Formats: sequence, C-alpha cells, structure tokens
Amino acid sequence: MKSFRAFEEASELYKYAGLVSLDKRLLAFLDQYAYQGLRDLTKAQAHILDEPVFPFEGLAERYSSLSHEEQKVRTLREILYGDFEKQLDFISEFAQKAAELGFESLVSACMSIFSDVLDKTLKLEPIERKRGVLRNCVMPMLATAHKKCVDKGVNSTTFTTQMLHYLIEDMKKEEISDFGSYVVSAYAEMSQYSIKEGFYDEIYNVGLNGRSLVKDFPDLVRYVIDVLVSALDILKDKTDPDCRMYYAEAREDLELLKSWEHHGHEEISKRVEQELTKYPPIANA
Repeated sequence: MKSFRAFEEASELYKYAGLVSLDKRLLAFLDQYAYQGLRDLTKAQAHILDEPVFPFEGLAERYSSLSHEEQKVRTLREILYGDFEKQLDFISEFAQKAAELGFESLVSACMSIFSDVLDKTLKLEPIERKRGVLRNCVMPMLATAHKKCVDKGVNSTTFTTQMLHYLIEDMKKEEISDFGSYVVSAYAEMSQYSIKEGFYDEIYNVGLNGRSLVKDFPDLVRYVIDVLVSALDILKDKTDPDCRMYYAEAREDLELLKSWEHHGHEEISKRVEQELTKYPPIANA
C-alpha cells in the first residue's frame, strides 16, 4: 500500500510538471515528457486492465461476502482503475492545452498514447472486461479528447485514423460485428466533426480506410460512406479552389468504393451509385 501511495503521489507530481511546462513553453522538456514519460506512465497504469475490473466483472459477488483479504484486493483494484481513468482525463486535458498553444506534435503524442491504450483494450479478455472498458472508458475519452483539440484548432485524429483498419484486421472474426462496428462508428463521428469544423484533409484518411475495409468488411464501410457523403454535402456549394479540390477528392474516394478490388458487394455498389447522382463531378476536375 505504501508503494502504491508513493506511485500515486509521483504520478500527480508528474502531471503538475507537464502542465507547468506547457505554461512556460519548455519545448525541449515537453517533447521528452509527452513521447516518453507520459507514455511510460500510462502504460504502467494500464496494467490494471489485466486484472478483473469492477463493475464490469465480479457483480455476482457481494462485497460483504468476500474475505477481508479479498475486500482489500477489490478495493485496491477499484482505486487503481479510477487512477487509470484519471490518467486518460489528464492526457485529454494536456492535449487540449497543447492544441490551444499550437503544439501539434504534443497533441499527436497524446493521441498516440490513446491509440496504444485502445489497442490494448481491444485485446482484453474476458469479453465483458473488453466491452466495459471500451464503451465506458477508453473510446468516449478518446472522442472527447479529439473534440477538445479540434475546438482549439488542431485536428487530432490523423495518427489514430491512419491505424483504424489495422485495428479491425487484428480483431477476432466473431467480434467484428460488435467491437468493429462500435470502433468504426466512433471514428466516423470524430472524422465528421473534424470535417464539419473545416479540417478537410481528414477526407484522405477516411477514403484510405474505406478502401482497406471494403473487400473483407463491407458492413463497416457504410460508416465510411456516411462520412464521405457528409463531406460532399458540406463542400458542394463552396467555390474556393481548395474546397473544390477536397470535393473532388471526396467524390473520387466515394466512387472508388463502388468496385474497389472487384469486391463484389452489390449493396455497397448500389449505395455508392445512388449517392454519386446527388453530387455531380466538377467540370475539368
């Protein structure tokens, strides 16, 4: 217990050092802080996910029915899981402050940590733990961090969006409809928010993920189509050259999904064809 308290106090001191360093613009320190120290600390705290996590597991056992030693273990696990959640909250806060100051590399470092945590979460067993941690902690906090950064002027999805199709490919086949759909839909919402706020370069990664997923995971591609259609709807009436370029890119990404690698999924092809009729190509684009 003493060692746990010491770790907790050291963690709080480390968080304080990071926020002070942001205020002082200590960039040399901050790079090492975010890319190494903060990542290592989060990795250490994430080890609690390897243990049974209450309330996602153990609901059948009443606290009063446990032995004194079992009660202490459960209490410690609950505290450690709470500290893990607080750590993710801090990373979100740190990323937001970094975005406000225009430190895009620090934002990327924070989102990379979230990506590592998400990857670990998707490998958790049993499935109750995976579902509980993913849906009640990691994915909502990642989405919140993304929104905070976008609102401060930095699109934070670039790194994590690029890794999306790898996350899906690494999942067990029987878990795709549950966890795959949830993760892809969450990323789609983040991408839509980025695009709505004017970060049109997000379209490239959305199209890339669509082409990577369409052949083997057609049920997930509907989320990608939704994002591309949303982008086209936002851009269709804009006349400046950059917006015209992004419109053409979004339309091309959508059109490519119709027959990419001869995937043979008629429902996808029909949906794409229907959407394309609503958004005509740009002359001489």
